[in-house]
Amino acid sequence: MSEEIKTGDWVSFKSFGFTNEGRVVKVEDGSYSVEVPTGATSVYVDVPKGPKVRKADPPQE
Repeated sequence: MSEEIKTGDWVSFKSFGFTNEGRVVKVEDGSYSVEVPTGATSVYVDVPKGPKVRKADPPQE
């Protein structure tokens, strides 16, 4: 069993064949709302809960 993912955690997930990373901003029943940084702005995506989502180390600034 994987560890619980909560708001504020940095996660890695697969989407359209690519691996993306972002910060969880909201946890819902079947998905996570994740803020994915894209340069100067951020994109918000809904990521379904499942084995393709796991905790990751946040990027070093």
